[in-house]
Amino acid sequence: MSNSAISIRYAKAMLNIASEEKQVERYAEELAGVAEILKREDLLRLLLDSPTFPLKKKSAIMHDIAELLQLSSGMGKFLDLLLEKGRIIYLPQIDFNYRRFADEQSGVLRAKIKSAHKLTKSVRKRSRRVWKHRPANRCF
Repeated sequence: MSNSAISIRYAKAMLNIASEEKQVERYAEELAGVAEILKREDLLRLLLDSPTFPLKKKSAIMHDIAELLQLSSGMGKFLDLLLEKGRIIYLPQIDFNYRRFADEQSGVLRAKIKSAHKLTKSVRKRSRRVWKHRPANRCF
């Protein structure tokens, strides 16, 4: 199974659970938080992904992280499952796909603006305000 197929499968499963629990946004934030930590902390990521490091110790580390971040019990179970199956390395892709599927489910469209010149802080702020409050059926 390819990397993307694995991450897609887990992201869809997580979204189904989050939808049933009406916790889609919370789980998105929690996933992003853990993914960010793993992105920043190379040693932690290597330990959690190591096949030689004992699963009990990996679970204890993840439990401490979940406690520090005040993660929901559902997210804690999900992270334990990823550790148990040796899939924790896919967390950044799972996070990306989860957000994509959650946006599709809720009808959110995300835009990325590119400019030939660096935008001033006031222009960026005004752009965010305009797009955030733009009626769904109105185009610019």
